[in-house]
Amino acid sequence: LKGVRGFDDRSGITLSGGHPVFDQPNGTGRQLPWKLSSTPAAGGADGATLAQCNGDLPHSWTSQHSAWNKGRLDNWVSGVGNVRSLGYLDRTDIPFHYALADNYTICDAYFCSTLSATGPNRTYLWSGKVDGSSYDGGDESGLTWQNYAEALQAAGVTWKVYQNAQDNFGDNGCAYFKKFASAKAGDPLYDRGMASVPRGTGSTPDDIAAAIRADVVAGTLPQVS
Repeated sequence: LKGVRGFDDRSGITLSGGHPVFDQPNGTGRQLPWKLSSTPAAGGADGATLAQCNGDLPHSWTSQHSAWNKGRLDNWVSGVGNVRSLGYLDRTDIPFHYALADNYTICDAYFCSTLSATGPNRTYLWSGKVDGSSYDGGDESGLTWQNYAEALQAAGVTWKVYQNAQDNFGDNGCAYFKKFASAKAGDPLYDRGMASVPRGTGSTPDDIAAAIRADVVAGTLPQVS
């Protein structure tokens, strides 16, 4: 992709033995990045479809610190416990995503606040803070300090989390905070932060898209969403 660092990144570190960081140890051999759809499953499964449906990889405190290996960055196969840690998708696998990438900004300098699970990183994203219990999935309920949405509210900045109250899947970081979890209808922390999207079609993605469109059309899109 234009303007992004890739497998030929000249700022990548060199591993022990003179190998580039993308040439990882794999048992008694070495493992280079490989196209996930190059080895379709038996039974006639389509390679691209199989690659798109590849399962998630471990991203806990333990697995990530093992892969990091105290800064050596040389344990991405055994640390994560799967050779798929070096698998990738190309333009033929996910053409729609590549089309988006060709037309919009690529955020390839990804920031992660801690080598840990999703929960504490989401807490940091929402509040700039995690505490001593945050490693490996902590900080996902009962938090008491001020988060970003509360700061916006106090400053008079309009905001909204587009979410259906019945369908969160743990993705809304506001729900980790006690004030939001206990808020009731009529409280902006609830109305804007926990239940801003009404059920309509029964399809949560469609309902969210419809709610955003309705605000755009009505000129009520918040300053921060």
